[in-house]
Amino acid sequence: MFIYLTTNMINGKKYVGRCASSIESWRGRNYLGSGTWLRKALKKYGRENFSREILEVLPKGSSKEDLRIAEYRWLNHFSAPDSESFYNISWNNGGFGMNDKHTEETKDKIKEAMKEVYKNGLPEEWRDNIIKSLKGRTPWNKGKKLTEAQKEKRKNPKKHASFSEAQILAIRELYEEGISAAKLGKQFDCSHHTILRIVRKQGKYSKI
Repeated sequence: MFIYLTTNMINGKKYVGRCASSIESWRGRNYLGSGTWLRKALKKYGRENFSREILEVLPKGSSKEDLRIAEYRWLNHFSAPDSESFYNISWNNGGFGMNDKHTEETKDKIKEAMKEVYKNGLPEEWRDNIIKSLKGRTPWNKGKKLTEAQKEKRKNPKKHASFSEAQILAIRELYEEGISAAKLGKQFDCSHHTILRIVRKQGKYSKI
């Protein structure tokens, strides 16, 4: 059992996934993941333009519940479901749907696992894997300075945006066509985080 990272070599977007089978079987099948947005990307860019690597191998005797918790730790570390750089769309792993929830028992196990993992900081093996996965990437804000307009926006943050049902459906359709959350945020005068919540049907947007 292990946790893996799939990377789109064209745009750099990634996907955190888990595998309960052997590493040899995983490599033999060239499995890249089954996430909704990842599958769309595989179809669009072609499987040959994706790479994969192992982030963590679980000890022998680990259960599927241990595997789900390990995947949750990595999703949490990267803040993957909230990041435009990842194809993961939900914190609810373990084969859940977008609006499903963990049981209270599982939540308690996750909390305890997180405390144990982070009590001495991020494990050295994890740090090494993260450094490897990010090696060669240029920070998006390297050499950039805020304009006066951007500085002013930070001083006066926007109020929470309000959208009609028609606008929400339009945002989802445009995102599906490949328009980034950042561009849609500018178009609809809101943050890219709001766009992602609309697309993923989270919070108050889950019923539309």
